[in-house]
Amino acid sequence: MRILAVDAATAVLTVALDSPDGPGAELNLRGPGAHAENLMRAIRTLLDSTGVGPRRIDAVVAGVGPGSFTGIRIAVAAAKGLAYALSIPAVGVSTLDIMAAAVWVPGLVVSPVLDARRGEVYGAVYQNTPLAEGPLTGYLNLPMAKFLLHLRELGVAGRPVCFLGDAALKHASLLRRELGPEVWVAPREAAYPRALVAAALGRERLRAGEGGDPAELVPLYLKRSEAERLCES
Repeated sequence: MRILAVDAATAVLTVALDSPDGPGAELNLRGPGAHAENLMRAIRTLLDSTGVGPRRIDAVVAGVGPGSFTGIRIAVAAAKGLAYALSIPAVGVSTLDIMAAAVWVPGLVVSPVLDARRGEVYGAVYQNTPLAEGPLTGYLNLPMAKFLLHLRELGVAGRPVCFLGDAALKHASLLRRELGPEVWVAPREAAYPRALVAAALGRERLRAGEGGDPAELVPLYLKRSEAERLCES
């Protein structure tokens, strides 16, 4: 099964083609605000460079967030459009799952943490397994102080734990101070989702009979958008 995967929920737009007869190809572009104009261009560049025509794609996978509302909508809309146009299955995977699944060390706790603005973060905690099976207590949107409290309640303090994401980079000193010297914060180069990992997760979910219908591909929003807040004010 040849899978096209996209994620635009963070500052990095990532697109990949996971091929059954090769190592796959991936294109990553950094630059917030540019995803709308770059996504379809990136997909075309990837297909042209691999010599794979659209009709040879068997399924499409989209990162559904949480993260940038605009980026999530772009990725989901593109994936649904391609799935309908090519009559192929589509499946969504959480951006946090994608990030966690890229860091597999048996016994290591992994916590992707993304900046949600207004002093809040999107985060989750995984007792890591190959191709992360989901977070221990769901996907969270909390102020950073409450997220730290959540980590302590889970018994993370003093344990080997890997944090990754833009919020982890932003709060690296705080994480080490509050949770101990066993904390490792991934560098910027490893801080964002990878579309090849999204493709692998999507493949497993399709094999398990999950997803497939493009109509069921929806964003994972953990809070209201700024526009919704303004309308209620």
